[in-house]
Amino acid sequence: MQWSAFDDPVHDAQRHFRRVLAAMAEPGTLHSCDGPAAPPGAAIGPALWATLLSLCDLDTRVWVAPDLAAQGLLEALAFHTGGQITDAPRRPTLPS
Repeated sequence: MQWSAFDDPVHDAQRHFRRVLAAMAEPGTLHSCDGPAAPPGAAIGPALWATLLSLCDLDTRVWVAPDLAAQGLLEALAFHTGGQITDAPRRPTLPS
């Protein structure tokens, strides 16, 4: 399954990030997503795929639920973002 990415990775990711911020700042409002499409039959939609491409980078540890991780998502995410795929979710520890 072929996972596409942004045409212009830096600028498109920045543009989508600003849309995510606007959506979080205005709960209940609708926002469009013109990012890359997830492959047909994927367990995630284009909005989540574009958000993952925008938020993940080399310093990001990513855990994806097994029912969403099928069909090459983890490999595509690691390839396109450099994000570190982890096998299990982990709660951050608070400093003592």
